Amino acid sequence: MRIVFYFAAVNLLRVVLHLQTSVAEAATPRDTADYPADPRPVVVEFFQHIRAGDAEAAWKCWNSTVGEGEDKKYEVTQVRNTIAHWIAQFRLEQALEKKLPQLYDKMKTDGTLTPTPEQIAKAKFTTFRRLAIIRWDDDEDAGLPLELDTSAKPPKWLISLSHYRETTRASVGDSFRATDITARATDKVIKDVLDGKVKTAEDLADAQMRHLNEQLKKLPKPKE
Repeated sequence: MRIVFYFAAVNLLRVVLHLQTSVAEAATPRDTADYPADPRPVVVEFFQHIRAGDAEAAWKCWNSTVGEGEDKKYEVTQVRNTIAHWIAQFRLEQALEKKLPQLYDKMKTDGTLTPTPEQIAKAKFTTFRRLAIIRWDDDEDAGLPLELDTSAKPPKWLISLSHYRETTRASVGDSFRATDITARATDKVIKDVLDGKVKTAEDLADAQMRHLNEQLKKLPKPKE
């Protein structure tokens, strides 16, 4: 009888120790221990490259792990052309600041300018293990998804190409991002601004539409 009680006590002790260990493990963020808690620095770096006009350096802030073959090529092209557009857009902002400061100030008030390092540093973010979302304004486009690259030593946050594309994929938008026409059209608008041809917000909108249509007409016609 004593032997039975002895083994029962031992088994009970094992169960208690197992439960204590399980609870401790559950309460410990094992998968994210020693990982950088703040994902914002890579976004600050990304927009610094945008401001400097360095597309390749900006591209290195992204985790480009997505698909294979033609699918991967398509998704990468979409983001690379988006980067080109952001760079052109910042150059347009610089031209507007120089030639049309009132319009520039309105864009700044509306929160439509390229975010500054100070804005990103104050941005809200949330993380879940190896995923993060950062938002620096209320506009739906004023944010980026990130994921933790655990293959890097030490691990580091990168902008997630796959999650960005999942949330921005659209037939019309993708057709524009399939080429660099928005960046080229913006370059034409910048010239108009610097040449004094744009004097109002309406002029700016007209120039953007006109040059975009011009670039669309230059695209090769799809094969039937």
